[in-house]
Amino acid sequence: MPEPEELILLDLRDRYASIEVEPAFARLYDELDTKSLMFANLHKRLNKLFDFMNYKIGVNCHFNADDSRSSSP
Repeated sequence: MPEPEELILLDLRDRYASIEVEPAFARLYDELDTKSLMFANLHKRLNKLFDFMNYKIGVNCHFNADDSRSSSP
């Protein structure tokens, strides 16, 4: 039986497998296997959230709760 960590990775991989990866993120990974595609997509999402957080710190030092709960890929 697979370990829980393996099951989590498989679920994440399946969730992000069909999403197109931008070249700016794809080139950061050696191979473009399914795991690398997943990480490239997560990398892009994290960068977007960090950009928003950096913007908000300059505006009102408050991060919107809805953005922190985002579950869309």
